[in-house]
Amino acid sequence: MNTSVLKVISKLRHLSRSDLAKMAHVSKQAVSLWFQKEETTISVQSKHLQALALALHLKVDDLLTPLPLSKDTPQKTSLTTSLLWDHLYPSLEDFVIALVRHKPRALSRLVEVYGLFQSKNMLGKSIWTLFPKYKKYLPPIRRKQSEQLWHFMQNQILN
Repeated sequence: MNTSVLKVISKLRHLSRSDLAKMAHVSKQAVSLWFQKEETTISVQSKHLQALALALHLKVDDLLTPLPLSKDTPQKTSLTTSLLWDHLYPSLEDFVIALVRHKPRALSRLVEVYGLFQSKNMLGKSIWTLFPKYKKYLPPIRRKQSEQLWHFMQNQILN
């Protein structure tokens, strides 16, 4: 099983190690050992892996397949540098979780770096609908540009 996948899923779904233990039908100590290992791929009995996948409503392959950019690569370093230069979030994974949860600061950082249209391509229409909630976190020049675009798009939708 890939522990980096399990860590992200547990953070995203607010699952404790105790919750994961119940789902996988193992002890809390076993789950603690999973998270303590240095390796990202660990051996787990297939019955426990299947129980965990079923409880999480995932395919077993989802728990086995590494996350994109889970290893330190030049691409991950570049993304981390451009999106988290000020340590807004401790890791790229935490940043993505914040985006999924529509946290205003994360949304504003995405728009700050990539602009409204490219951010919309990444996250969908929520970039437009949530704009009033996160625009205050944008730097002044980007906010002004984005507000103009947002008003233009709102007028296009209404007409």
